[in-house]
Amino acid sequence: MACLRGASALRHVSGGLRRAALNLLTAVQWNEDFVAESWKVLSSTRKTRFNEIEYHLPPDNADDVIGEILTLIETRHPDVWFPIEVRQTAGDTAWLSPFQHGARVSVAVHRHAKQRFARFFADCEAIFRAAAGRPHWGKLHGLARTDLETLYPDLPNFDALRARMDPQGRFLSPALAALFAP
Repeated sequence: MACLRGASALRHVSGGLRRAALNLLTAVQWNEDFVAESWKVLSSTRKTRFNEIEYHLPPDNADDVIGEILTLIETRHPDVWFPIEVRQTAGDTAWLSPFQHGARVSVAVHRHAKQRFARFFADCEAIFRAAAGRPHWGKLHGLARTDLETLYPDLPNFDALRARMDPQGRFLSPALAALFAP
């Protein structure tokens, strides 16, 4: 992370120098391309604390969204130095799955825990939403109940099942109650 932070600091000297340093760091990285169970692929030790927003996009929109996020970082948020995480996941049929009805490309952006993230994440979320992105449920997002109703056609089925299985709402935090207890 120190190398990334240092490359980002070069923006104060020259944008081109910053880009060259980041390209060099990218060139010496190894590619991670493998298939396995999700708990093997997605688990890793994270020693650096950070905040994260992640959206899952239709594959046809992903390249354009990544380009827009990179432009956003270069023009409005040049102090962002965390890498962007991208992966593709097959579709499924789960009611509240971001992968319902087809494969999705997941794009995650991060900010160091000590850095302000709200404005950057709001800017990214606007791009993700315009591209029909769906949020990662375990990460930061700014969606309200009405947003979810348009993204998840089976939300009423989930509501009915949740109400039947947890009629007292004991498993709903205040944040979840705002989303799932209309």
